Amino acid sequence: MAGSRSASVVLATVVVALVASAWGSQGATITGQVVDAATGRPIAGASVTSDGDVVQSDARGEFRLKAGDLFRYRAPGYRRRDIPGAALTPVVALEPFSPRALYLSVFGVGNRRLRESALELIGQTELNAVVIDVKGDSGFIAYRSTVALAARIGAQNVIAIEDPAALIAPAAERNLHHRPHRRVQG
Repeated sequence: MAGSRSASVVLATVVVALVASAWGSQGATITGQVVDAATGRPIAGASVTSDGDVVQSDARGEFRLKAGDLFRYRAPGYRRRDIPGAALTPVVALEPFSPRALYLSVFGVGNRRLRESALELIGQTELNAVVIDVKGDSGFIAYRSTVALAARIGAQNVIAIEDPAALIAPAAERNLHHRPHRRVQG
C-alpha cells in the first residue's frame, strides 16, 4: 500500500511538472482559475496579466491567456500575486486584503515632514496603505506632466512632487509597494 501511494505521489508530481512546463511555453494558451485563499471561492473579474496582455476572470474565476514569462494576478480586496511562467499552477489563490489607509492631499504629499510622518505612522500602527492624491480638487497636477494641455490650463502652476521616484523610494525601503489606482498620461 505504501509503495503504491509513493508511486501515486511521484506520478502526480511528474504530471504537475509537465503541465507547468507546457504552460511556460511561449505562445501557448493557458487556462486557469483565480480563487480566494481563505474560502476557495472563485474570484470573478480578477485581472490576469502576462507579457502586456490582460484578461479578466469570468464568474467562475476562470481565464484564458497566452503564456508568458510572468503572470500578475490582481483583484480589488486582494493582495497582488506575481508568478513566473515556469511556476504556474492551474489554480491561483489570492490573499484577502483589508486596506487601512492614510490620505495625503496633493499639497500634503509635497510636504516632506507630512510625508515622513505618514510613513512613520504606518510603521507604528495597523495602517497598511497611503492614498496619494496626484491631482488636487482645484485641478493642480502634483508632478510635471508632458501633456501640453496641463500647462495651458494652469494645472502645472504648483508642482508638489518634483521627483516622483524619490517620493516612492522611502516607501520601498520600508517594504511598502506603490500601486497606481490607474495610469495617468504624461
